[in-house]
Amino acid sequence: DADDPAGPTDAESTASRRRRRQPTRLPWPKVAELAAWYMWIWLLGGYTYNVSLCFVCGCGTSVSVHTVISGTSALFALVLGCIMLGDAKSATFTNFAAAIVSTAGAALITGVDFMPGAGNTWQGDMLCALSALCHGLSSVLLKKWMPDDDSVCMEMFFGFLGLWNVLLGAPLLYLFDLYGIETLQMLSQETAVALLVNAVLGTVVSNVLWAKAVVLTSPLLVNLGTTMTVPLAFAADAVSPYATHFKFQWQYLVGAIMVLGAFLCVNVAEESAALDAAQSREGSESAYSDDDRRSRSVSLSSTRIIDGPWARPTAALPRSAWPDDALDFQI
Repeated sequence: DADDPAGPTDAESTASRRRRRQPTRLPWPKVAELAAWYMWIWLLGGYTYNVSLCFVCGCGTSVSVHTVISGTSALFALVLGCIMLGDAKSATFTNFAAAIVSTAGAALITGVDFMPGAGNTWQGDMLCALSALCHGLSSVLLKKWMPDDDSVCMEMFFGFLGLWNVLLGAPLLYLFDLYGIETLQMLSQETAVALLVNAVLGTVVSNVLWAKAVVLTSPLLVNLGTTMTVPLAFAADAVSPYATHFKFQWQYLVGAIMVLGAFLCVNVAEESAALDAAQSREGSESAYSDDDRRSRSVSLSSTRIIDGPWARPTAALPRSAWPDDALDFQI
């Protein structure tokens, strides 16, 4: 830069590169489009999750089997994340072992019995597995579309998600009622209030926090975190005066330790990987700044000949044509 011989400082160069790396927040039409596609996977996962417990329709499974199969969403998230996100580094022995140990811990807590006559059907098991696949896929898609917390307004995304569910999902209920799949009827006041409270606390708040956790961490870690609801539910039964026929057994404690240990192992591994990546990135930026500073020094010192009337850009006169008294310059 002829006007500014000093050129930009290292701090300015680093700041400009960081600004270029910052993600651009998606405009609201794009957010609405992503929410429309996301809605179908979200709706299918929630519907199969609930239908897999329906014994009235003849395709329900037991709560214990349902809990364990739902925990396999961590495995689906790990495999789909490696494929769709191109994150081959996450396919480590620690991550796979943690997902398996977490599922085994949930099975130990619930005392799963997969034998016939234990209150489960193969239809319910398949529906529950489909629900786990949808939840794993939805978490990976969320991470793919929103790699950073600043890339999209999460509240806007879920607002559009709710809007598409009303406009596109609600009409499906009338089709289900028409073909006898579901039966629509008026809700009692108590049921309506319970559904409203559950919608606010159990759906809106929990799902927004879940989605933010996916964006800030990883799909695997979040799905492992949701498995922790199993030991927490049994702990609540242990202290609740409304829980009946609850008797503490050793497998509850062992299973809870397995679930919590798997979650902590993945958490520590991902934190260590993130720290190594940050240090490597800072080292690359520092090396780039040094190289850039040296290149600017060479460029600035070699663009002019330091000797009175011969001071002019070198590009205008070949070096072979310089006089002997004009070669007194430093790089």
